[in-house]
Amino acid sequence: MLLGGQMRYLTILAVTSFLGTSLLFAADRPLASEAVESFAADRPLTSEAVESFAADRPLTSEAVESFAADRPLVSEAVNYLASDRLEGRLAGSEGNRLATEYLAEKLIQLGVKPLGRGYRQKFTIFTAMEKSGPNHLTFGNNGSKAPFEPLPLSASGSIGHLPIVFAGFGITTLPSKSDGFSYDDYSGVDVKGKIVAIFTSDPALGNENSPFRNPQYLNYRSISYKLKNAQTHGAAAVVLLNNPLSIGDLSQEEEPKFDGEAGGGERFDLLAGYSTNRWLNSILKRSTTLQLQQQIAQTSKPNSFVVGADLQGSVSVNLTRQTGQISNLVGVIPGSDPEHTKEVVVLAAHFDHLGYGSTVHGGDIGQINNGADDNASGSALVLDLAKQLVELKPQRTHLIVLFNAEEMGLLGARALVGGWSRYVESVGQIYAAINFDMVGRLKESLAVVATGSALQWGDYLAAVDSELTLSIQAPNISSSDHSIFIDSKIPSLFFTTGAHRDYHRATDDVEKINFTGIARISDFAFALLAHLDRETLPLTFDPSIDQDGAPDQGGGTYTTSLGCIPDFVGGAGQRGILCQGAVPGSPAASVGISKGDLVTKIGEIDIKSIYDLTFALKFYRPGDQVLLSWMRNGEEKKATIILVARQ
Repeated sequence: MLLGGQMRYLTILAVTSFLGTSLLFAADRPLASEAVESFAADRPLTSEAVESFAADRPLTSEAVESFAADRPLVSEAVNYLASDRLEGRLAGSEGNRLATEYLAEKLIQLGVKPLGRGYRQKFTIFTAMEKSGPNHLTFGNNGSKAPFEPLPLSASGSIGHLPIVFAGFGITTLPSKSDGFSYDDYSGVDVKGKIVAIFTSDPALGNENSPFRNPQYLNYRSISYKLKNAQTHGAAAVVLLNNPLSIGDLSQEEEPKFDGEAGGGERFDLLAGYSTNRWLNSILKRSTTLQLQQQIAQTSKPNSFVVGADLQGSVSVNLTRQTGQISNLVGVIPGSDPEHTKEVVVLAAHFDHLGYGSTVHGGDIGQINNGADDNASGSALVLDLAKQLVELKPQRTHLIVLFNAEEMGLLGARALVGGWSRYVESVGQIYAAINFDMVGRLKESLAVVATGSALQWGDYLAAVDSELTLSIQAPNISSSDHSIFIDSKIPSLFFTTGAHRDYHRATDDVEKINFTGIARISDFAFALLAHLDRETLPLTFDPSIDQDGAPDQGGGTYTTSLGCIPDFVGGAGQRGILCQGAVPGSPAASVGISKGDLVTKIGEIDIKSIYDLTFALKFYRPGDQVLLSWMRNGEEKKATIILVARQ
């Protein structure tokens, strides 16, 4: 599951959930529990058996557990995908390639047909930044060298003899609607054209009562947010320091390390890198970094200032971007009813994870992050559903999708949804999508998220007989692949058992997986799919779905709308956001934005990527009048627009 532009923010899911499935067995002619247990242990249920033993009475809990435990495919898949051999399945790595080969072979064995010419849907991703020249931070009249390693998110270039400003945590919050709290590390200091030194994390560390403990402020800790905010305030360079309260003994602080695989290839228009508290303490005159952090934490107020009236610094960063190709795995179970076969139901889970960890995407750096729950569990569950659906022969076509590069920003989902138009004629329109991400820690309840994306989801879920407790959540949470479908107005659901202390840690291992729980979730999902398949009326997407279920990169969700419909595939290699068109009645439509236009600037914010667009729509408010810039056939166009509230 994604952590930022991060974006993967399921920490706010306070409840996890337990789903069991009594629907599949129960009797018009009741079986003894012993007979059910014997049958379930011997072989998986066929669709004929499911129909024969369909129920008005649930199985005993012993029989359910016996059946749920008998899923060798689920056990095999989780154990293989989360094994050390695959080294955390980082997109672009050898372990990720092995996972791709394994999953393709499983689709073949299950009898799932390929999409088009094969199961692999290739797309291009960033693989690494490589140092390609001098990378250093110097300061003072003598040009003393500080410990320094570049961030892969940095631009390349050199700046010299600029003032250094300490700017706390580099955070500028949006004023809270609930309590009026606001915080701005850049208030009262001018950082334009200067070097900014900032801490990682946020002011909550060291203050249990800090407003930053509220989940709505969680993602101001994102490195990408901090760099973008510094760029917005005009900084020429950012020097990141690990916040001293997280280090313990500052005399033992480690030297920064270069992590070329972090960041997903995004680059900001400033230079950036890591240094040490020891460096900043050597040039501070009246306090230490520890004292500064403690003061900010205790008061929840910024304490930013120019470091030394005459002190100047210089930064050089030289990096080269490397790319490569990876694949989603996409299989098809064709529909059996000619009237509904062109209605496509997507069942999805991502199979990539964090490899050896990174400073940007998370994970324990230097250790294998196996990602048993995140998301070997979801991948195994989707394979289990594919097995059952092949036997069922549903009337609608079902797409079995195992996404790659979810941890890099939902890239696999963007590639599939953005390029689906090429399959509409041969396969059909996407009717609905159900995403499974982190489903291996079932305890009390299962969270079913984004039920507000279709008017009928609530009724359909209620119609499935079950002993299970569901935590129904109507708002969307934008931290996993389903949100890309919702952005394209496709009814979607997200199943998860939620976050835990092993989330994005090397301790997310197989021995902590609740395999019986995965089987129960799979059975419930299969029962829901069977019910959905019997419904002949279309699902109705609800455009009023609340997108504020969780904050994404930058802290808080954005409430402002431009109206450009972004094309995530066609814009590859372009500096800007390529529009497929404009939402009728939107600010973009009011100035004539059309298919093929490339949005390059909103107000003072340059738009080079989807992250810039997201940031701009958080930075500006509904009612703000800004200058919009875009390119059309090589010609730059500009017009003033008034931004509106996101609907």
